[in-house]
Amino acid sequence: MASSSTTSGMQKAKFSAESKLKRMASNRESAKRSRIRKQRHLNDLTTQVSQLESKNNVIRTNMSMTHQMHVTLEAENSVLRAQLAELSQRLESLNQIMDCFNSNNHVVPTNDGDSQMLGDDDYFMDIWNIVPLGLSIEASADVFM
Repeated sequence: MASSSTTSGMQKAKFSAESKLKRMASNRESAKRSRIRKQRHLNDLTTQVSQLESKNNVIRTNMSMTHQMHVTLEAENSVLRAQLAELSQRLESLNQIMDCFNSNNHVVPTNDGDSQMLGDDDYFMDIWNIVPLGLSIEASADVFM
């Protein structure tokens, strides 16, 4: 019986050693798969970082171009506002001149001191040849010498 118990103990030890070796091999394979999974995940994350950095650079470039366009348009708007103000002032001045002529019923002074009424057609033709109302032109004798 002693020999059968020794044999049985040796078989258990052998079975235990085989189980231990199988477990160790299984653990190694599992660890290897885990390392491969982690490496694959790291590679995926690295690729994603590269893609996001690329997109970020494109967005920054677009923002820079948009900012430059904004600055250019602001400058153009400023010029256009100044032109609008100038043209509005000119229009106002021309309207005042027209109001002045219209309020005098197309009466213009003549060289002999009288006034002459211009017809509608004559008014626009002769407007450049008249002296503004209320403005006299005087010259001293020294000017001609």
